[in-house]
Amino acid sequence: MKRVGVLLTAMVIGFALSACGRETEKPSAPAELTRPVRTEPTDKLQLLPEQVIYDSEGIRITVRGLEENTMAGTRIRILVENGTEHNIAFSGDLFVVNGVTVPGYLYTEVAAGMKSNDAIELYSDTLEAAGIVEIGTLQGADARIVDTDTYENLAAVPFTLETAYAQGLKYQPDESGVELFRTEDITVIAQVISEEFYGRTARLLVKNDSDEDIIVEAENISVNGYTVDAWLYDVVCEDTVRYCQLDLFETGLAENGIDRIETITFRLNILDAEDYETVARSELLTVEVKG
Repeated sequence: MKRVGVLLTAMVIGFALSACGRETEKPSAPAELTRPVRTEPTDKLQLLPEQVIYDSEGIRITVRGLEENTMAGTRIRILVENGTEHNIAFSGDLFVVNGVTVPGYLYTEVAAGMKSNDAIELYSDTLEAAGIVEIGTLQGADARIVDTDTYENLAAVPFTLETAYAQGLKYQPDESGVELFRTEDITVIAQVISEEFYGRTARLLVKNDSDEDIIVEAENISVNGYTVDAWLYDVVCEDTVRYCQLDLFETGLAENGIDRIETITFRLNILDAEDYETVARSELLTVEVKG
């Protein structure tokens, strides 16, 4: 991801809090990023010891190790053994690394009575954006086993792994930027503008200090006063942070003759990820881009 190094300032028009009556709090000063301290394991082959994370009803899932710095990013090798009469898939796309919610890729199909070697993929650009140098802890937030013939969810498989770096790792997310929105449990901070192949993106740090997973979505998105094609819809796991991307697609920018972004306006809608009930909703937020 190519950085253009533009800091954002923001003006909050107002807040509309959820029906549960949360009150606003005074914004705190931005914190500074503390880079992880690398603690070398005594045996590099034991970065992540082999371990069984699920063994029930004829299905056994084993984590077999960690591969760092591959072309795709970081890979956690897994073995899925299917001793049932069902064709299954072990899947998931939401993970928590060092307390940061990140997207990833996990999908491996295993025919009845068969085995499959595969891996969980964690993308290098996502880890780099979060300042994650080493993986200390990894959680599978939505890992599950699915019957591929009936699409029935057979079992939830939440898991937590610790690597050899876990004990010596000191990781603090980058909370620098300008606070846009705050409730009792949720904080949103505007950080930087980046260039992507599909257009540009405004990075928002979302801190979820609640005990529920939430969905953060943006609506009524405009750039320089023009409504544009844009998108933000991310899940942030409980008691984690996530570096969300408000994507501004090049087609919409070009159609409105926008070469330089001066202001971005939008509303945030925060939902409970389980029942989709509204947790909080902002009034119109304005981000002013300087530089």
